[in-house]
Amino acid sequence: MNRKLYLFGLVVSSILANLQIASAQLFGPNFSCHIIKAPEKLLEDTKKIAILNFEDDNSSSYSYWNNTQGNGSKIADYMIGNLLNEKRGIQDEEKLYFTGFNPKIYTIVERSQLDKIIEEQKMGSSGALNDSEAAEVGKLLGIDIIITGSISHSHKDETDRTSSKDKEGNVVYKHTASRTVYAESRIKLISVETGEVIATTSFKKQEVDSRSGRKYISPSKLKPVAEVANSAYKMIASDMVSYFTPSLKYTGLDLFKVKTKEYKKKAKEAVGYIKSGSIDKALLIYKEIYESDPYNQEVAFNLGSLYEGTGHFKSSLECYKVALELDGGKQKYKDAVERIEKTIETVKALENIDITITPYEFAKAGSSKLAARVTTKGSKKDRIEVKADKKDSSETIAKIPGGSEFEVVSDEGDWIKIKILGGKEGYINKKSTK
Repeated sequence: MNRKLYLFGLVVSSILANLQIASAQLFGPNFSCHIIKAPEKLLEDTKKIAILNFEDDNSSSYSYWNNTQGNGSKIADYMIGNLLNEKRGIQDEEKLYFTGFNPKIYTIVERSQLDKIIEEQKMGSSGALNDSEAAEVGKLLGIDIIITGSISHSHKDETDRTSSKDKEGNVVYKHTASRTVYAESRIKLISVETGEVIATTSFKKQEVDSRSGRKYISPSKLKPVAEVANSAYKMIASDMVSYFTPSLKYTGLDLFKVKTKEYKKKAKEAVGYIKSGSIDKALLIYKEIYESDPYNQEVAFNLGSLYEGTGHFKSSLECYKVALELDGGKQKYKDAVERIEKTIETVKALENIDITITPYEFAKAGSSKLAARVTTKGSKKDRIEVKADKKDSSETIAKIPGGSEFEVVSDEGDWIKIKILGGKEGYINKKSTK
């Protein structure tokens, strides 16, 4: 065998083996849930903010007073829209396990109020507001933080031609014209109390518009630069809001495969419950394993994930720290500890402005919430007969909808005894269940 080919085969085999090991460490999907995403710049004790029009560096005639239709005004509006969006960050409400978090964290002062004060105080005479003027406006309106900034963009147009052959062997050409806009926004956060700039940073995005066809396409046929730039500024506005505002993030938290042979089956059962949404049962299993084996790093970490996604942040930190103590070299453990520490800091800051997170209440042993459940076949329009006894000729005591879940009292051969409305119990044939 060729030596180079042999060595290449060894390398490929090694890579595949490593990939298999990596994939074996995690079950997928992981614990799907919403977590609290800590902002890069946490604004403590901030309740009331205002966002001024951003300066537009692309406009040579820019003035605060004639920017009402410009990109500087639009990006401020996009930021305000993000801040007022009650659904910001929420992707699946059924996977939001804790309560109390409201994405509308701040009271936002209307720009008309700002403009009125600015005009009355004869500020911005140069066409722009300086930091001290912005802070003065904030004091007059009882604002905690004033947000200002500037924007700019550039663009690049390109044309391209490629060739290929059709089924008959004829050469055909494809012409493409593209316009790439490079947008940047610089943001400044000013403390009204001290008049100091407490944070500055910048954000960049690029947006592309392109068209293709058999004939040459002129860049003049593409969307105007300002329109493409506007799309980029919309994305930047979202990034800027996330920079200083706590938010919800829909994610899949890691669940590690339990390696200890004694607990493998139980741990796999827990993962099955998590996949089906029965997180209460999964928690009981993990806690049972952990009580028997407190040195099991995977179980400690998995408990941390369940606690984090359900709002039990302090318990999550304790579990993540145990996992890290048992294996200090695992980067995922380090990342989890760092993330939850920032979350706890953020939650404390939210409490200071009267936003309190209420964690999910896990069911205790013996709760009906932990009982086995069964789902009926069909749709909500369908009706399935519930019998007084486990035989078809028995009295029908109720008719229940298809596609619905019921608590199982007992499994008795071809029949299942279930609980229905009013605390009644009856039998349905297993053929009627999924």
